[in-house]
Amino acid sequence: MCENSCDNLSRMTELDVRNRSAEALVEVRESSIHGNGTFASAFLEAETLILEYTGELIDRKTAVERDNPEAPDYSCYIFQIDQDVFIDALRVEHPAKYINHSCEPNCCISRDVTRAFIRTLRTIRPGEELTYDYGYDASENLKCCCKAPSCRGKI
Repeated sequence: MCENSCDNLSRMTELDVRNRSAEALVEVRESSIHGNGTFASAFLEAETLILEYTGELIDRKTAVERDNPEAPDYSCYIFQIDQDVFIDALRVEHPAKYINHSCEPNCCISRDVTRAFIRTLRTIRPGEELTYDYGYDASENLKCCCKAPSCRGKI
């Protein structure tokens, strides 16, 4: 439903204008899912673009190099846009990079060429953690800690 729904540049321009104030609608704090998380600090309506995942645009080769815990510039904040375009948020401080995975997410990702936006799937209450399904390949075998009733056990 959300995957490539950023089909309208005027909507994205509108988001750019609102994005500054959108950050005021969320806060980063400790999460029961994993590390830090991003939480709503106000009611967020369903189907609303709320944040952009920002960072350094990198290619596949660089993403693979940095996605190695033993690499000197290791980053766990690499977001894949398509087969060849990635965003590394390691060196930027933005609440979108702290949104955790859930098997029952309340947000989804909209992608557009070199940009990624977080969109709410339903109304989100203040204090509720924002989540989206990372959609990792099952072969990656990463344990899920979302505690959702329908948790798959893997991210």
